[in-house]
Amino acid sequence: MEALCQVTFGRQRDIGAGLGLSIQWLLVAALLLPTVACTIGPNFTTPVAPLAEKFRGADNRSVKSGPLEYVHWWEGFRDPTLNKLIQIAYNQNLTLESAGTRVLQARAALGIAIGITYPQVQQGVGSVIYNRTSAATPLAGPNATPGYFWTDALAAQAA
Repeated sequence: MEALCQVTFGRQRDIGAGLGLSIQWLLVAALLLPTVACTIGPNFTTPVAPLAEKFRGADNRSVKSGPLEYVHWWEGFRDPTLNKLIQIAYNQNLTLESAGTRVLQARAALGIAIGITYPQVQQGVGSVIYNRTSAATPLAGPNATPGYFWTDALAAQAA
């Protein structure tokens, strides 16, 4: 169904075609605007940020910055509970390998927990067939003996 309107000079104009064209331009502008907005320009250079060579108070005698001074920083609080918690944390600190193993173990446990909620199907099928060919077949000779053979099959499916 076409929507037509009457213009003052007697011409008919299709409103739907005009709206479709403007929607197309609007869509093109919406797609191009983010790409244009992210461009900085061809002459962009990273601004230079001045950095101090050393800390402003490094020459002060009251500031001690030895390499081993901050190894046991928590002992400055003189709190036996904090000391005990830090000792427990150091004793239970995991290596990267054992931490990764625990993450894998937790993911496996999560997979098992989520998998229980879905339907489970396990199926096992097996068959053994003992066949004997007939001695009275048309192609058998006059003193033909019947042939014996076994057929077996085993299948398993888990989903």
